[in-house]
Amino acid sequence: MKYMMLVCWDAERMNTQEEPAEPTSGDESFPWLDDVQSRGIWMTGDQLAPTRRARTVRVRDGKKLVTDGPFVETKEALGGFDIIECDSLDEAVEIAGAHPVAEFGTIEVRPFWGNHAYPLRRTRRRAEPAAVSVNPLGTPPGVRVPRRPPPLRCG
Repeated sequence: MKYMMLVCWDAERMNTQEEPAEPTSGDESFPWLDDVQSRGIWMTGDQLAPTRRARTVRVRDGKKLVTDGPFVETKEALGGFDIIECDSLDEAVEIAGAHPVAEFGTIEVRPFWGNHAYPLRRTRRRAEPAAVSVNPLGTPPGVRVPRRPPPLRCG
């Protein structure tokens, strides 16, 4: 099953971070990530920009309202996410507990409930049926359609 790890930490600390001049190369080692990638658990994830770069969008009475920053003032803010795939919520919690941010922030773990909650089943795909002509009744040629019994006659 797939789980979303919402990685939160101190909003003030996050807002003091300077923007990177250019995207990081990915060459630096991050032991937690190296571990979950090597185990085939990690699917994707990334760090988010600080809340000062956020915009909150709401639509009320057909009118779009956009405000700077998060909607609610909090001590902790969402600073990143990871999507992992593992066998149980307990396993996902163990993985989250090893995340380095768990030592000074919070990792919220939630299972996916939507269409992508479970891994794609790797089954052999059946051959697509050849195009079949269909008669006006909607049945392919050669398919027997049961006849209606004759109406009952009384009397």
